[in-house]
Amino acid sequence: MYDRFKSDAFDSEGIGHKIEADIKDGRLLGYTFHPLSDWRSTPNMVLDTIETNAYGLRSQHPPFSQEGSSRCLLIGGSFAWGFGASANTRTPAYQLEALCGRDNRPMDFVCCADQAFTSVQELKSFIFAVDELRPDYVICVTGHNDVGMAYKNIFKNHVKYKDFSRFFNWGIKTGLMRDSGFLVNLLRFLAKGFKRREDFWGENMEMLKPPPDDIPLALMRHKIDVIASYCIAKKIKVAFVLQPLLILKRQHSKMEMECLRDEPTEKATFFKEQFSIFQDSFANRFGYDHDNIAFLDTTNYFDDLPESIFFDTCHITDRGFAIWSEKLFQDLKDLKFF
Repeated sequence: MYDRFKSDAFDSEGIGHKIEADIKDGRLLGYTFHPLSDWRSTPNMVLDTIETNAYGLRSQHPPFSQEGSSRCLLIGGSFAWGFGASANTRTPAYQLEALCGRDNRPMDFVCCADQAFTSVQELKSFIFAVDELRPDYVICVTGHNDVGMAYKNIFKNHVKYKDFSRFFNWGIKTGLMRDSGFLVNLLRFLAKGFKRREDFWGENMEMLKPPPDDIPLALMRHKIDVIASYCIAKKIKVAFVLQPLLILKRQHSKMEMECLRDEPTEKATFFKEQFSIFQDSFANRFGYDHDNIAFLDTTNYFDDLPESIFFDTCHITDRGFAIWSEKLFQDLKDLKFF
């Protein structure tokens, strides 16, 4: 059985184990329910490899500190969040901010990405942050999690919704959601608290759910349409970035091959087919022709590297983030994005 945290993509096995200890089963980092973005990492955590600020973001605190600098909102899932990095300073947001600074383009990068976010949560994070933070730029790094949900035949629903909703609905029915004092709540719990929690009515969330093969592009397109339309209206530059994937890397190390062999063939085929659709859509810019909108396919960023970059099918380590951030920064400069 392949153990991703023992991958030679890490500078040492000890780093992989530290990251595993920080995030495994949510015992240390954990996450909290968030009414605007569905969930976020626990705020104000200081762990061996991860720090979160007062907002639960893996971002600078405070997130807008540089005098006279521009601001960029980074949204996405665990790749954009920096899963696999040995420290916050090795994550995409921090690396891109440093690259901008070295190029005399002072920029605050506010990372609103988080683990397991799909286009649904990414869109919510954008909507509820853009009006307050008023960024000059938005970078959306995306792809894998939309396909992952589609593989499970999930559309706008999410596996985390079931846990949240069952608990909250149980709290409403028992009356325990109301702050009525300890004694009253104790009596309510004794009277109703042992009743079985009802399953979440997830099938009623989605009125016209597409078939699994059409789900990833539908999620991606809706997010792009909303974000692009807003950014065009507000004159904000936005870059949509297709994240890299191990199966698309042209040269694989021995350990990367071991990781791929551990992946079910049907799942690997589904991801490869869906990313091919994404690549075609990115090449065609989803039909957009506007100077303020950029589309970048970064699935080829590691093609010339035969050594281990990925430690699982979609996540990279410090060296990979450094290479990816440098190449993305250069591509954005070439496009005159910054």
